[in-house]
Amino acid sequence: MSETFFVVPVDAHEHIVRSAYVHRGFDTAEAEHAAKLATAATRHGIRTHNAIKALHLDELFGSKAGGCVPRATVRRLEWPGRIELVGVERLRIEAGGDPASPADEDHAWDGVSLANVRDAWVRDCTFAGLAGSAVHVCETAS
Repeated sequence: MSETFFVVPVDAHEHIVRSAYVHRGFDTAEAEHAAKLATAATRHGIRTHNAIKALHLDELFGSKAGGCVPRATVRRLEWPGRIELVGVERLRIEAGGDPASPADEDHAWDGVSLANVRDAWVRDCTFAGLAGSAVHVCETAS
């Protein structure tokens, strides 16, 4: 089967990606990072368009859906031991293995791992196709 590929010059590609991100409310630095990441993905052999996928995920789960906010800051959380009263709820995780190889274990092992937590929970979650466990409770959890 023959495939047709359209090659866009890097400068034009990055301009399109930057413009799309700025239009969504991201600042110029965030838009520049997105453009460079999309370009890097293509250089490493990824043939599907990384920036389009990222914008689509942003629409479903991010800024368009009340999730992440453009220009948000991320701070490192420091705590002396364990975080408390934290949980995972209403989540579905499906790991994709190779259907032609039922013994395939080259995909996700654990759905949720609990480490360095106290009084934590996982409820109303569905897990499918994992090679290991749905919930892994580490020794550092209590």
